[in-house]
Amino acid sequence: MSPPARRARRRQRRRPALATALAAWSAAAGVAILAQAEPAPLAAAERGEAPAAAVRPEAVHAIYAIGDFGWARPELAQVGAAIRARLAGTPSPALVLELGDNVYESGLPADPTAAAARLGEILDTLDARAPAELGGAPLPLVAVPGNHDHDAGMNQTWETDPNAFGAIENQMLPAFERPEWHYAPAHLAAPGSAECPVAVTLDREAVRRVRSAAEPASAGIGPWACLTRPQRIALSPPGLALIAVDSQVLIGLHHHREEAAAELQWGALESELGAARAAGDVPVVVAHHPLESYGRHRPLQVGRFFFGTGFPNYTRALDYVTAVPGIAQITVLGWYATGSIQEQDVNGRGYDAYRRRMTEVLVRNEVALFMAGHDHSLSFMDLGASTDLAPLVGGRERLFQLVSGATANLDPLSDGAALLYRRSARGYARLTFAKASAGSPARIAIEIQPLSGAPFERSIAAR
Repeated sequence: MSPPARRARRRQRRRPALATALAAWSAAAGVAILAQAEPAPLAAAERGEAPAAAVRPEAVHAIYAIGDFGWARPELAQVGAAIRARLAGTPSPALVLELGDNVYESGLPADPTAAAARLGEILDTLDARAPAELGGAPLPLVAVPGNHDHDAGMNQTWETDPNAFGAIENQMLPAFERPEWHYAPAHLAAPGSAECPVAVTLDREAVRRVRSAAEPASAGIGPWACLTRPQRIALSPPGLALIAVDSQVLIGLHHHREEAAAELQWGALESELGAARAAGDVPVVVAHHPLESYGRHRPLQVGRFFFGTGFPNYTRALDYVTAVPGIAQITVLGWYATGSIQEQDVNGRGYDAYRRRMTEVLVRNEVALFMAGHDHSLSFMDLGASTDLAPLVGGRERLFQLVSGATANLDPLSDGAALLYRRSARGYARLTFAKASAGSPARIAIEIQPLSGAPFERSIAAR
C-alpha cells in the first residue's frame, strides 16, 4: 500500500474516534449544565432557624439593594417596578442602595449639563418611588462607587494621577436637583483632621479644589482620600450601621503596592466599625467588589475551563462558540492572565490583597454581613465555607456575603462551596433589620427577589 493510501486509511480510522470524543464531550457538557441548575432555596425549617417573616413586624429599616445599574435600559425599569410593588408592604423607612457601577462605561460626563441629563435618565428609568399611600416620593438612593465609575480597568491612572479623578467627580455633587441621589463615601472630614486636612462639602468647587490639591498616592494619602475613605451612611432611626467602602481605591492601592496609603484606608474602616459598636449599632459593610466570586470574576473554574465561558448558563451564541474544545481553554486562560493587569478578577494581586484583608477586618470586628455587586448575578454565601477564605473566617455562619449586581447586565454564575443561593437573573435584594427586644436578639432578614425563578429568604443573627 502506498504512503498516501496508508495516510488516508489512518484518517478514516480517526474520524469515528473524533466523533465519539466530541459526542462524549457534548454529553458531559449537557450533564454538567443540568447538574448546575439554580438550587431551590431551603425552607427556614430545614435550616433550623426562625423564618425571616418573624422579624418583619419589628423591622426598623428596609434596604433595597441593587447593583450595576448604569444603563437606562428596559431591564432597569423592570427592576424598579418590582421594587415599587414590594414597597406597598413596607411601613418602615426604606432606601435604595446601589452597589457600584452606577454609570457605564466611565462615570458621569464632565460637562454638568450632560451629566445631569445622563443621571436623570437613569434615575427616571429606575423610578424607585414609594406607593401613593406612603407619599409617592422618590426613595432616598445611596450609591457606592464601582470600577466603571472610576473608569478603572486596563489603565488605572487615578491612583497616581490626581487629574484622573474626574471620572467620578460629578457623582459626588448634589445630583443636579435630584434630591434622592446620595453618594458614599464622599466627604466626612472635619477641618484640620490628620487624615483629611481639607474640609469638604458637596459642592462643585470644593470637590475640584480637593482634586487639584491632591498628591499622588506615593507621596502619602493626599487630600483626595477625603473623598474616598470609608463612611457611614446615615440612617434614621439608628440601629443599623451601613458602612460604605470604595473598594476600587483599596484594590488600586494594593495593586500599586501603596501599602502606607492603603493602611490609612483600612484604619478608617476600623474606626468606623469601632464607632458603630460604641454607639450600640450593628455594622454591615457595603462595597462594589465581592470577597468571593463564582461568576465572571473568577475565570479559572473547572466547569468553565472545560465547557466554555458561558458555563453553566448558555444564553448567547458566543457561549456555545467558547464551549468548543480548545477555544474554551484559550479563552478562559486569557481571562485569567488579564486578571493581574486590569485587577477586576479575584486572582489579581490587588484584588486578592483587598479581599483577604477585608475578610480579616470583618471577622475581627464580628461583622455578620458584607454586601457587594460587580458579579452580574444574585447570590448569598457563607464565606466560612469558601475554599480559600474559610481559614480567615474560622468557621461557618460567622460571615455572610450578599451579592446583588443583576440590574443592567447578566453573567453566568457557577456552583461553589460557599453558595447558599444563586441565580443568574435580574432582580434585587431586600434587607430588613429588627432591633433586639425582650427575649429576641437583633436579626437581619435577607430576601433575594429575582424577576424570574425562585426567591430566597434567610434570617441571620445581627452581632
